[in-house]
Amino acid sequence: IKTWRDAHRMMAETGCDGVTIGRASFEAPWIFREMVEGADFVPTGPEKQAILLDQYRGMVEQFGERNGVVLMRRFVCAYTKGMAGGSEFRQSMLQASDLATVTVLIDQFFERSYETTASSSTDSRRS
Repeated sequence: IKTWRDAHRMMAETGCDGVTIGRASFEAPWIFREMVEGADFVPTGPEKQAILLDQYRGMVEQFGERNGVVLMRRFVCAYTKGMAGGSEFRQSMLQASDLATVTVLIDQFFERSYETTASSSTDSRRS
């Protein structure tokens, strides 16, 4: 199951009451929202930032600061795949060991992302 459509199709074809979603939720934890709504959800930069920070806080609350931060590394890689500056950001996140540092790095990355998006939009309007 990689998308909400896969889940709905599986339930319709088999008559099952539910499906298990695993790795698809790493890159798009909003798949659960999509399943409920039956529609695509493409988070904005600020929404993606808020979801990522919320997930970090939850992991730290559940597993303690050090373990929570380390466990979240796999998710941050998926969240920023294909984003401008994502590779450098992921490298810096692999070095982070506490929630305060993670929060600063995430905020800085997404702020740069917003600035890049805004300047790209301005440049395209000038053309």
